[in-house]
Amino acid sequence: ENLASLCRQDYPDYEIVLGIAHSDDPVLDAVRGFATSCPVKMQIVLGERGRGVNSKIRNLRNIETACRPDAAFMVFSDSDIHVSPHYLAQVIGPMLDNEQIGATTCLYRVDAPFSLGGTIEALAIESSFIPGVLVAAISGTIRFALGATIGVRKSALQEAGGLKAIEDYLADDYMIGKIIANAGWKVILSPCVVSITDAPRTFRKAITHLLRWNRTVHSCEPAGYLGSVICNTTIWALLFLLLMGGATGLITTCLALAVRILSAFMVAISIGSRSGMLRTLLVPVWDLLSLLLWAGGMTGSTVIWREHAYKIKPDGRIVQV
Repeated sequence: ENLASLCRQDYPDYEIVLGIAHSDDPVLDAVRGFATSCPVKMQIVLGERGRGVNSKIRNLRNIETACRPDAAFMVFSDSDIHVSPHYLAQVIGPMLDNEQIGATTCLYRVDAPFSLGGTIEALAIESSFIPGVLVAAISGTIRFALGATIGVRKSALQEAGGLKAIEDYLADDYMIGKIIANAGWKVILSPCVVSITDAPRTFRKAITHLLRWNRTVHSCEPAGYLGSVICNTTIWALLFLLLMGGATGLITTCLALAVRILSAFMVAISIGSRSGMLRTLLVPVWDLLSLLLWAGGMTGSTVIWREHAYKIKPDGRIVQV
């Protein structure tokens, strides 16, 4: 269904390139059958390119070699992304209108998570991550990209050193935006919001994923990560209640939690997440859990990614352990 949504784009001329690292991947047979029915050109490339530690970048580098040489733009999308027919037009459009824009990226929502782990991750995205991205967008200081979708001007990516420049980094999506911004190009947030189709995820897998996420963010922006605890409304509200007590403390805490829930509700509306509107009542619970994850992000540098263990170096590069 996700691939089918890419085949139904209201865009005049594009092609889809699917990268599969290993020929024994069980998805290969299904994708081959699907490719024959896609109304636009679709090609499948097997293998990896380069010797970087990041296997995703090795896959993307192999995909890049198969792209049309005359194409001015590329759009990277994860396999769990579902998009609207206007997706490509909204991602590419800003770069067509403004030659100073080197990359665009998209917000995303989790559609109807049906597992405990999925619900926790959806809360993390909608009540913590997305607000931070929106603040950066409003202030005009986006110097990163989000993995759900990254649109790039090929000339800007090449000028920034290409995918090879980030093949040893864990936060490859972040780094694509960063190196393009460092090369003097603008990175902006597209008006498009894509959907992530949630797979069943256990509580343990969700915590492992979120711990990797926290440690990755800490390696990318240590100062900002350290200061992010200031935004944990629930923790400070409960601390205030503990110190003040009485009616004043209780009323103030209730008001703070109400504002926290309302702000999360507004974010859910802004990204079109109906299920997110219902999840907002759980935001205070997420804030308590996120404090533990925040502490975990600063107390270690080992992460689990794609069933392999890696150690994050101070500069954000990774080594397999």
